[in-house]
Amino acid sequence: MPFSHRRGPDGTQQDPAAAEADLQASLAALARGGIPPRAEQRLSELRQDDRTLFTSDLSVNEFALMTRTGLQPVSQVMGSSVYHVGWQGMPGSFFGMGRGAYELEVLSEAWNSARSLALSRLQQEARFAGADAVVGVHIQWGAHDFAPNTVEMVAVGTAVRTSGTERTDPPVLCDLSGQDLWNLVQAGYRPVGVVGTAAVFYVVPHWPTQAHPAN
Repeated sequence: MPFSHRRGPDGTQQDPAAAEADLQASLAALARGGIPPRAEQRLSELRQDDRTLFTSDLSVNEFALMTRTGLQPVSQVMGSSVYHVGWQGMPGSFFGMGRGAYELEVLSEAWNSARSLALSRLQQEARFAGADAVVGVHIQWGAHDFAPNTVEMVAVGTAVRTSGTERTDPPVLCDLSGQDLWNLVQAGYRPVGVVGTAAVFYVVPHWPTQAHPAN
């Protein structure tokens, strides 16, 4: 009996050839910035079925306000990216005599790319679920000891559908709380998306600071 084996969606042991095909398809989808085919299938079922049960990270108050604005929660969705940081040279002049601030472009690109991929995959999950928007989007970032020189971004939110005839494709992302979104809608406004960027800078200390470090 093999030490490890893969199982299909129904819990039965999967044929090794089929498991390998699924693995390669998932890796290819992730390389394109997408989500695994199994995730697409699972989320597409939410679009087809009229379900009364759903997952959500909304609070009770947020859920009540969402329904009053005509938004129907579909499912909690997420997107993640673990991004490898390339080699970053130390800015400044030789012998530590440089001064000023220098952007560490490799680090800035890593953070921005990881966040962009995480939000894109979050949006793709919502789209496959037949949602029109994702509310309460929040991003967590960090790193792992088992994957040195990497940064991780995880975006989580609740996918919702509108009750009217207006549909949005791709789904709109919103990081407002349920209460803030309610106030925004009542004022006659609608969110159009989430934007963000990151810049990592290295500030070169002056020579007296370098020559006499604090104890």
